[in-house]
Amino acid sequence: MVPKVANPTEVQGHVRERIAYIEEMLAQLGQVARAEREDMLAYLLDMAYEEAREAARRADMKD
Repeated sequence: MVPKVANPTEVQGHVRERIAYIEEMLAQLGQVARAEREDMLAYLLDMAYEEAREAARRADMKD
């Protein structure tokens, strides 16, 4: 069976959606870590959140 080739615009939209989801989840997890006073974990989650924001910017630039 030959896989269906996706429309590049459609794929790009899905990439943005997935990155936005990751960004949102990281923000929430960071809040939980800060509430639990887990400073190192909060820091790492914040760094991952910033990386997700950069990935979103890069995805937007591909348009």
